[in-house]
Amino acid sequence: MKPLISLLTLLLTLSGCNSTPKPVLINEIKFKDSAFERCIKKLDVEEVDQVTHIICNYGDIQDVSELGYFTQAQDVQFVENNIERIDLSSLPQLKRLTVSGNSLTTIDVSSNPQLEFINISRNALTELDLSNNPKLAGLYAYQTQLEELELGHLTELKRLGVSQSQLTDLDLSQSYKLEELIVTGANLKELDVSHLTRLRHLELPNNQLKQIILKTHPQLVMLNVRNNQLQDINLSGVSRVNRVMASFNQLSAINLSALPLLHDAELNNNNISQLDVQYNKQLTRLLAFNNPLVSFTRDDNQEIKYLSIEGTPVAKAHFEDDALGAVIPTVTVLKGGKKPSIKDNFRPLYSQIIAPELGDFIGFQYKVTTNSNHGRSETFPITVRVTHPPIKSAGNQKTFTVSSWPDTMFEHDRNQALWQFSSPEELVAGVWTFEIIYQQRVLAEHNFVVQTDDESVFVDAAQREESFTLFDSVIDGTNMLCHDERFYQCLNIESAQACHKTLVPFESDCKAKALKQTHQVFQYRVGNTLEQLKRYDTFYLACLAEGKLEQVDGDMEQFADCLLAD
Repeated sequence: MKPLISLLTLLLTLSGCNSTPKPVLINEIKFKDSAFERCIKKLDVEEVDQVTHIICNYGDIQDVSELGYFTQAQDVQFVENNIERIDLSSLPQLKRLTVSGNSLTTIDVSSNPQLEFINISRNALTELDLSNNPKLAGLYAYQTQLEELELGHLTELKRLGVSQSQLTDLDLSQSYKLEELIVTGANLKELDVSHLTRLRHLELPNNQLKQIILKTHPQLVMLNVRNNQLQDINLSGVSRVNRVMASFNQLSAINLSALPLLHDAELNNNNISQLDVQYNKQLTRLLAFNNPLVSFTRDDNQEIKYLSIEGTPVAKAHFEDDALGAVIPTVTVLKGGKKPSIKDNFRPLYSQIIAPELGDFIGFQYKVTTNSNHGRSETFPITVRVTHPPIKSAGNQKTFTVSSWPDTMFEHDRNQALWQFSSPEELVAGVWTFEIIYQQRVLAEHNFVVQTDDESVFVDAAQREESFTLFDSVIDGTNMLCHDERFYQCLNIESAQACHKTLVPFESDCKAKALKQTHQVFQYRVGNTLEQLKRYDTFYLACLAEGKLEQVDGDMEQFADCLLAD
């Protein structure tokens, strides 16, 4: 028997040697990722089981394979790293998980029944199984691609935020404790929130909602249903609401009389013909422009600081003697380009050709002046309109070429019109045109050419020079073309100076026409920056020439032959 016992003992010993024991001390862990290692070793503990909070944000971490050693972790945060895979199966005590801004395509939280909060925003996730997370109280999944989300069993859910998803419906039937509900840029067509009596914040913009069922929500203070397809909305049970955003719908009427605390309302771009705000004594901002408004009722003593009803019949009827906007401001573009954040300065550009990255802003800073002698600084409700190459909506895959939003400009030189590239779908190459619109008038316009990394543009010096030369004509117009001796001679103009003077009257209209024609050409097909610039330049040059030749009954074909002659 002794040989047999000895053999068994040897086998057991060998098998034990092949297993890797869990490290007791943090210093015993062999990390694959040095950035993760640095973060963990900053913790003021020595033993692995003493670690309850792992906060490793903005660290350029790629590999977190050793996370499973920290079985007592209750709070794990990896914000804005480069993590593609994360294993949470060994963290049964986990209560809070924040992995926003990574490269995750899947995530498994089935082994974490204690989870109370999850933030998976800005990841390429298409699905999320929460069936084993009954304690979940907060879920944020902004800028994901979730196709469905089963929430029916989450009775503790209080906060839900989802954006740019593929969701077509949302079951909130058991989520009675919801206080904050934000679902933007999805495909929701109908939503019943009538039973959610604890709601304080309800935001559902940029969906396809044709109906929203509201009843009694005594705690609701914020309602945003902007850019949907709503034809009516019942506000009788939301008396504490102080802000309503319902612009860009199909509303034919809206009753605000039950909202005594309302101070901000955006109702522009609807079908509203009558509007009564006399019972909204605290109202300080009202945007109702671009409505067929024929009746507007307010209290005589009511002072609405920011009031915009331009583009409506009632505004036109009262324009001369009412304080609804008799002052027409002058807008001057000061500088523009790219900036990584709103607070940063515009990065200096030698050209308006811009190569933005995800998260960057493009746009311009502008000054507003008036001839007003009111003795106070004026404010103006405006629309910022951006015409751009085709962008596919992340939610419904529809293509659009014009984006606009309401804004307020002030009588100073610090106004900004900015677009943020918040999703990869928006990084499209071509000509981008920004316009400041007030009372249906374009007060300022500025053009940029966006170049993206995936373009086969500027592959050699010759193409680079050609592109910059073409863009000079986009920005400088006749100044550039009239430096070309052949151009003005073919138009029978004596000099560059005379050329500029002759063509300036046509410049603004020709830029607009050329831009419109270029967008029409590339509306349903993709073209790189150089191709679009060439097409724009052709349209622009032809328009200027036509303007001059029509004055003298000239021949367009003869002009073209002259330009092409050796």
